[in-house]
Amino acid sequence: AYRRLQEKRQQKAAELNDVSPSDDVVVVSEQEEGMAVNQVRDQLLRFADLFIWTVLFAIFYYVWSDLVTVASYLRDITLWQQTTTTEAGVVTESISLFNLLVALVIIGITYMLVRNLPGILEVLIFSRVKLSQGTPYTINTLLTYTLVAIGGAWAFATLGMSWSKLQWLFAALSVGLGFGMQEIFANFVSGIILLFERPIRVGDTVTINDVTGTVAKIRIRAITIIDPDRKEVIVPNKSFVTGQVTNWALSNTITRVVISIGVAYGSDLDLVKRLLLKAASEQANIMKDPEPRALFLSFGASTLDHELRVYVSQVSERTNTIDALNRRINELFAENNIEIAFNQLDVFIKNQDTGAIMPLVEVKS
Repeated sequence: AYRRLQEKRQQKAAELNDVSPSDDVVVVSEQEEGMAVNQVRDQLLRFADLFIWTVLFAIFYYVWSDLVTVASYLRDITLWQQTTTTEAGVVTESISLFNLLVALVIIGITYMLVRNLPGILEVLIFSRVKLSQGTPYTINTLLTYTLVAIGGAWAFATLGMSWSKLQWLFAALSVGLGFGMQEIFANFVSGIILLFERPIRVGDTVTINDVTGTVAKIRIRAITIIDPDRKEVIVPNKSFVTGQVTNWALSNTITRVVISIGVAYGSDLDLVKRLLLKAASEQANIMKDPEPRALFLSFGASTLDHELRVYVSQVSERTNTIDALNRRINELFAENNIEIAFNQLDVFIKNQDTGAIMPLVEVKS
């Protein structure tokens, strides 16, 4: 925990470069992205208890193996019987109390493993191997689904519910899912696709349906996004698979910042370009490659429209960079008498009969 805290502080110091963090990008905390130390401790303690009890029962079985044969009486207590069609013909199977106890033990062990899996992976794998952002969350989720599927199938098989008996039930459920619960089923499948394909990860800044925020959780049905107002927006998984999503930091965190500004007609265009580039060169957050560019784009109705295009290395630096550039451009233009123009309108009053322009007379009170 101490080593991770030091790495996190060094990473923040390198990213911020002594600049106050922006409030338009939510940074997922260590507790949200990974696990708190006390959670890892509790889960490891529970798993250690399970392991110790398992070893203890194994020792008891080894020492008292002769007495354990008493459990064979449980096999004589039949709960229900069922018929199974095999190559040899129709076979009658009896499900005893012993089978039920074994199934409950399997379900209990599966529950304990699923509940404590994050802490086990954190200590055994994630703390020793450096993985990309969001990879631990993906591994943990996929292994949880796998354990639940294996444990459930094993418990059902112990109770005599094999796939040959359940396939008709799943076929009927699939038809029902196709009609009544197709959206829920589509969101579940979309969640699996997102975990494997990983177009978005926990901690990424994304924009979907005019909502921009940081991905905090990827669940079975929906994804939780925290917007700049610290509100949690729940978006169904299907929207990320079938809709258009903007990921600001999927493979590259470099983004472009554009400052649009209009100067008055008659301004020195060469001086305007030099001042814009000077303002960009003074900002430490702005990258040198690609280099900043100042462009004169169009003749507006009342302005000569310019754009200053710069690049920043992190999405969290965009707002602070825009603020610093606007302030510095305003100072440089004021010092060099460059007028930042605004829309103007000239009004002439004419006499409808003669067409002469009526003079403006100032009336003093």
